[in-house]
Amino acid sequence: MGLHLLEGHLLLMVFQYLDLKDLSKLRLVNLHCTDIATDLCFRTITFSIRQTSMRNLAHVASSKYLAERVKTLVLQRRKSMRKYDTIEEWEEAVNLPDSPSHDQNDTYDDIMSHNEWLQCTETQKDSLYRQYNIDREKENDNAKSLSETLRFRRVGYRYSEKVQSAVGSSLTETDRDIAGLDEILSKFKSLTAFQHNPTALSRNRWVTHWRRLRFNTFDYMCPTHQKDCEGDDDLESLQLSYSLSALGWAKPHLIELNSMVFYVDGPAFWGTSCLRRLWRGVGHSAVRKQRLILGNALQAEKEVNSISEHHIRDQEYAGQLDIMEGTLEGLTHLDCSISEDRFFGGLVMAARSVFRFLQRGRSLERVRLKFGELDLGHPLHRTNAQRPTNWDGSKELLTLMTDCKPWPKLRELKLEIESEEPTMLRFLESFSPTLHDLTLSNITLVPSQGTWDTALPAIATNLTNLQSLRLEKLYDLTQDGRGRSLFDREEDIWVGKNDCYDEYEEHTIGNLLQTKKLPELNPKLFIEEHKQHCKHV
Repeated sequence: MGLHLLEGHLLLMVFQYLDLKDLSKLRLVNLHCTDIATDLCFRTITFSIRQTSMRNLAHVASSKYLAERVKTLVLQRRKSMRKYDTIEEWEEAVNLPDSPSHDQNDTYDDIMSHNEWLQCTETQKDSLYRQYNIDREKENDNAKSLSETLRFRRVGYRYSEKVQSAVGSSLTETDRDIAGLDEILSKFKSLTAFQHNPTALSRNRWVTHWRRLRFNTFDYMCPTHQKDCEGDDDLESLQLSYSLSALGWAKPHLIELNSMVFYVDGPAFWGTSCLRRLWRGVGHSAVRKQRLILGNALQAEKEVNSISEHHIRDQEYAGQLDIMEGTLEGLTHLDCSISEDRFFGGLVMAARSVFRFLQRGRSLERVRLKFGELDLGHPLHRTNAQRPTNWDGSKELLTLMTDCKPWPKLRELKLEIESEEPTMLRFLESFSPTLHDLTLSNITLVPSQGTWDTALPAIATNLTNLQSLRLEKLYDLTQDGRGRSLFDREEDIWVGKNDCYDEYEEHTIGNLLQTKKLPELNPKLFIEEHKQHCKHV
């Protein structure tokens, strides 16, 4: 049977199993399948803020036939090649099959063997190191050069107004697509979702394969590892901030946009001074250094901003932040993860700026909010008691949200945060009139500020419209000071018993919602009673 004899919906079912390369070929060689294959090819577009990617994005946007098929835009940078200050550091990172330090399973056909590497002369290794650095300079995104292409959009400017330079440099032809990202995005009038996929959420955020060599880039022991990661985070924030700015300016043309996903790590663009440092290509290394010296994020910020040139164009940057915050208006779904240092007060500084973003989402119905110090996207958990000030950032954010009540239509909430019990309960109860579905995951209650023994019954009692409750990895301290983990399917006792855990969770949470009382949380006892009639044990 020829493809032309199949119904459209059947073709769609078949084509969904093809990869992008095959779909691209199909839309060119079979006219009957062009429309369906084109829809699948261009439904999701991945881009980054670099010249080649912008040129491709502009090409799609210039075709109404293609642009109207784009439903999701994904901001995803290419992985960078890690910088090694010395050839010794570079050689130390080389990780090849059969080497003593080999700990990677991935490989490819032409990879160099460890024995072959040992036979290389010092001159050959030195040449490879120099070639690696040449390729790194050529391939990596560069914050300083990127900042020279960024342009402001002033609040209130008409659609046809020219953009203004962010650093006073003139536009070149090759930079024009980056500078005009906002106008490019405005062409995707069928866009429904914007998604940010950061390299930070990958265990290997760096390029691990270069020519015939492979590198172990995940090395906390390397003295420059943290600094390198922080610089990469700043570059990620730079690209995200400019994308949000462009998206905010294009928002009036994107009437179907209803969903956004993004991840932010570090000082990022939380305030005019932070955004200025990003957009001028400076980054936050000076602030991080001052935090270590002064032990206080606020004092570090004041020290860095004491230089007069750091106050250039305050009004412009404030206006740009307002445009970025406006991207949340009209959305019904938001998934955001915000990570900052908590020991020097970085979370406290970020809280108010984060709130200004979140309060603009008055149409939100589904929200996933992570706020804290995150590791690969998940909150860091420490069972030992911390200084009370370490929790002030989350307290500040939740209190502002509780007082403002910015999400009057919220039906579904997924929360990951560190908090005091009273603050968290007031925050959750503020959504009681509309909240039907609640997920609490990776939440640590502040020591001496409550436990889950009282928090969970309060949630079941006071959230009067709650229909569904999911609990995952809840932490607190017992009265004798021991750390406690609840509802963690990864604990040893549940290994190989996923089905049993599902029944334990369903039984416990169902009982909680029905009786408004927390049943005894004793997995060992549950398993003993359960295994008498369970097929899984």
